[in-house]
Amino acid sequence: MGDTELLQEKFDNNKNNEGIFVYTESAKVHTSVVRVRINASVISDRAFEHCSKLVSVTFAPTSSLVTVGGAAFACCTGLSYIDFSGCPGLIEIGTEAFSGCTGLTNINMPPNLSVVRKMAFMECTALHDIKIPPSVTSIEYGAFAMCTGLTQVKLPPFLTQISAYSFAHCNSLKSVEASLDHPSSSSVFTTIAIRNRNSIAEALKKSNFHPFHLENVLNGEFDIDPDATYFDWKVYARIRNERNGRLPLLSAVDRGLKWSSLSPFSSLGWLRLIFEAYMPAIEESDSRVTGLQAFMLAAAREDSNLETVYSLLRLNPIAVMVR
Repeated sequence: MGDTELLQEKFDNNKNNEGIFVYTESAKVHTSVVRVRINASVISDRAFEHCSKLVSVTFAPTSSLVTVGGAAFACCTGLSYIDFSGCPGLIEIGTEAFSGCTGLTNINMPPNLSVVRKMAFMECTALHDIKIPPSVTSIEYGAFAMCTGLTQVKLPPFLTQISAYSFAHCNSLKSVEASLDHPSSSSVFTTIAIRNRNSIAEALKKSNFHPFHLENVLNGEFDIDPDATYFDWKVYARIRNERNGRLPLLSAVDRGLKWSSLSPFSSLGWLRLIFEAYMPAIEESDSRVTGLQAFMLAAAREDSNLETVYSLLRLNPIAVMVR
């Protein structure tokens, strides 16, 4: 008996009386599979790749699924819908997991999803609506690239990083809705019209996402991420330095960043960008190190910049009364 016949025999043995293939971990799958029930914690890489006749995927009532592997359902062109709502343990969807699923019109995402990996839904051309759960914090390069049926997207409020190419070549995309505030406060969303391929990056910048990690900027490292990943400075601008208790705004002042010295991707200076990401930081003093207000800290430098000192004082004039 050849390899093909052995695979067919295993496939037939895994079918229940209803003709549904029951997938268990690392099971071998025949490309003629039509209906599948997942009874595993891991769907292996390329498990159902090129299963073009697959039309139905369901899960055990108490699903233990935690991983959808890379290219697990790639090019399953007959699959139109999949419901992960009963998979609370699934926190990431693997690279190219559903790429090329040109018949996929809708997907119910896992309730605790955290990461959408690279090109996970690339070229799902029939996907007309995508509800990204609020639990998602990272959307990687090309995650929804070439989803030409998408017309609008609402980014989740707790998102901390996203590639500007997440929605590349989504030619029908008209708007992106993004949070302007940190989600711990009352989030205000803004809708940005998509007019050209640079609009998504502009939408991210307006929501205080930038293509540099804030910590790297404070360390003088300004290399743009090759995947054009944008990081939410609204989150990082609130994180204090463990050693000296400073917020990033004070650290930036102490390291000599200027108010309007231009960054390579914005008309605004580094210090102003940090301020706009978390404005209340201007009201803090450097209590654990120098005791100085932000404008005083800038003025005390040997290379003191008058515009920087003035701008910091103008934004917090009460600082001159602090003794």
